[in-house]
Amino acid sequence: MSTEDSTLRDALESAFDAAESPDTTTATAATGAAATTDATATTTEATRQRDEAGRFARSQAAAAGTTQAPEQGQGGAASQGAANAALDAAAQAAGGASKPPSSWKPEAQAVWAKIDAGAAVTPAEVKLLRDEAARREGDYHKGIQGWKQHATAGQAYEQAISPYRETLNKLGVDGATAVAELMKADHTLRYAPESVKVQKLLELAHVYNIDLSKQFTPEIAKYERELFDMKEKLAQNESAQRQSVSESLDSELNRFAAAPGHEHFEAVRVHMASLISGGVAEDLEDAYQQAVFANPQTRNALLDQQRRVSDENTRLQRARTASGSVRGSSPAAGTPSAGGNSVRDAITAAFDAHS
Repeated sequence: MSTEDSTLRDALESAFDAAESPDTTTATAATGAAATTDATATTTEATRQRDEAGRFARSQAAAAGTTQAPEQGQGGAASQGAANAALDAAAQAAGGASKPPSSWKPEAQAVWAKIDAGAAVTPAEVKLLRDEAARREGDYHKGIQGWKQHATAGQAYEQAISPYRETLNKLGVDGATAVAELMKADHTLRYAPESVKVQKLLELAHVYNIDLSKQFTPEIAKYERELFDMKEKLAQNESAQRQSVSESLDSELNRFAAAPGHEHFEAVRVHMASLISGGVAEDLEDAYQQAVFANPQTRNALLDQQRRVSDENTRLQRARTASGSVRGSSPAAGTPSAGGNSVRDAITAAFDAHS
């Protein structure tokens, strides 16, 4: 080996030794000026004491400057975890947005931004987030109660005008306008001067085609009133029955459409209606099958689906048949030899072959 090769080898070995040994305080000339810095760091680490776990112990200056750090670190970690939980819940409620909810107070939004930036938060800031979330939840429930009252009033309104919906449709007037006009007429007939009341009454008589010059005996008026009330009651009952039947049909159609095997319902529902109304189909299933096969697109899709199911069934049947053949063709362990085993041995071998 040449002197140049020996020198290079020595330099490399010295460099490896310096990197692997914590007691090395110098480096070889092959490491140059950088090795001097590494040697100084190595010497410092070699002189530091280690704790019972084998880790380097902290210096006195660092320990003195961070006496309260463990407690603050634990409290900060707990506060950070609680704040992150509150932040995740609020972010989920806000649709996963990274910015704070606009309905939050500015100070709560500032804590949100602080956590989003990865900074630690104090227990007071965690409490601020918790209080803000509780406040917004309270506002939400208050809003729900207010909307619930409006919903109850709306349901009562719909129930009140439901019997007269057909009349409103014929007149082209919505329920709110009709109620407002009727209450306006009632207010005039109750509180206006006598001349205004008479004028309003004549106006209403003209609108409703009432001949005020006719005179009716009390008996006739009574009977006509009873007849009118009876007709109105019958009309309301018929309207309620029609609505009930319509709701029942809608429910049945929804169940039928959601049932397996009716994937093309929306595409053929119009044709189904014509088949049922024309008496061509016996029931929904019959109408569905006829409509599906009458439509080229749905017919091809259904046939493709049936073909795939048939192919899968054939594949499974072949797999079961092949599996049975393999089990049946295995040699029996107790097959009697030509040498003449006993009858008992033959019977045992036969059972083993079929077991």
